[in-house]
Amino acid sequence: MPIEVCGGVAKYRISRPQFTDNRLAVNLQHKRYTFLSTNVVIRDVNMPAYNNPGFMQRVRRANPTYARIKSSSLRSLIAVLNDPNGMLGQVRFELNALRNKADGSYRTKFNKYREALCFLQHTYPVPAGVRVPIGGPNTTEAVHFQQTAMPHNFNAWVAPDPQAEAARYEARVRGLAPPPVHVTDRLVSNNIRGLGMTVEEYIYNTPGAKGIVLIHLGGFQAPMSNLFDGWSQLVHMQSVLRATNVMNHNICVLHMGNNPPVCGQLTAEINLFGNRVVVHENGHHHMGNRHQAFSDFVANNGTMVVMGFDANVCVRANLFGSEEYYVDPNNVANTHATVPPILSQAPVVTSRALLVSAGPIQPVQHQGEYGALLGR
Repeated sequence: MPIEVCGGVAKYRISRPQFTDNRLAVNLQHKRYTFLSTNVVIRDVNMPAYNNPGFMQRVRRANPTYARIKSSSLRSLIAVLNDPNGMLGQVRFELNALRNKADGSYRTKFNKYREALCFLQHTYPVPAGVRVPIGGPNTTEAVHFQQTAMPHNFNAWVAPDPQAEAARYEARVRGLAPPPVHVTDRLVSNNIRGLGMTVEEYIYNTPGAKGIVLIHLGGFQAPMSNLFDGWSQLVHMQSVLRATNVMNHNICVLHMGNNPPVCGQLTAEINLFGNRVVVHENGHHHMGNRHQAFSDFVANNGTMVVMGFDANVCVRANLFGSEEYYVDPNNVANTHATVPPILSQAPVVTSRALLVSAGPIQPVQHQGEYGALLGR
């Protein structure tokens, strides 16, 4: 009995058949797959031949020797894309096949070419109902932090009382671990949740304005080479910036001291954005919201997608607050106002793969502000 696949969505779970490319071509010509004794009839729309150069650029970025040394796992997919009579169901079928094909370095072939395949599903375009998700471990999952108002008594630093100082002195004399120097307030979101997709998928596939914020990435740091799901953190950041450019979202770059806006490895991606906002902190402060241009960007560009270094210090301060004060622009008489964190102005999306740190995300005196990202 045939199982119909309409729009690429099967009514029943079926496994991929074992057949040669020649047999596949014959069956596809008649819009029919043969699954051993079960026929699967594809009834969906013809798609035009796909010739977006951005796709192959991304394929070759993931595999510089693509198709030069040995046959690529993308061969069948690309054959369908080049066929003016190709069907949407065939594309989805080949994408799922790549998800099931193991890769020693990248887990699956789909993950190896994830940037290219995410771009493909946006530009082909594959309808939302039949997109093949990238998937992957929780380190690459986009995490959403709901915008949360600052409490009226929010203070990122509370000085210790004399008794606490006496306790610290006694602990040091006795060789014991001293109590904390001070207690910090951090703005903790009312709702922190994983989105079940990568940040690139979030940028491509969800509606609404988005602004991308880069925090203190002016110099290359060794942890940027840390691998998450086969990709270095630097490559994750590059991929997100390219997706941002495709979707015409805005970016804001915060840098400090004598560092350039971004390290050399991110320069090509940053140069894609002619209207980027660049905020330079001359002093030794962490928080971009000390500057009106940064504050205006956060307030006027929807959800903030955040990447940066270091997750435990600089990024944490910008997202959730720190012991930094300024003249309140809305009340100049208040010359010691707490600088508002990003989360108080906008919702935030990020992932572990975009937050650089030498070890796990484990800020000193944390209050659970990183949610599920804590300890990763």
